Amino acid sequence: MDKETMVKASEGVIHTTLDNEIVLMHVSDGKYYGLNEVGSFLWEHIKEPAKVKQICSAIESEFEVEPDECHRDVLRILGQLFDIGLVEIVDY
Repeated sequence: MDKETMVKASEGVIHTTLDNEIVLMHVSDGKYYGLNEVGSFLWEHIKEPAKVKQICSAIESEFEVEPDECHRDVLRILGQLFDIGLVEIVDY
């Protein structure tokens, strides 16, 4: 995964917002996952396919974060979400 990779939320993931944070449930395994404020912001930006660099630009505009740190953290979080099946890589 890199800045040009297009990702989106996986099908079969149910989500709800609680106090500015999102709780996700993967329907196939019934496990719940919580996202903090930044993770929730990221989730809102991958409901539709988006490139990693677009997600980073949105986060950089909303939160005080350096671009290099943002890209590193976004790639890490997306990698973790991908590994547990909550995010898909989209061919474009």
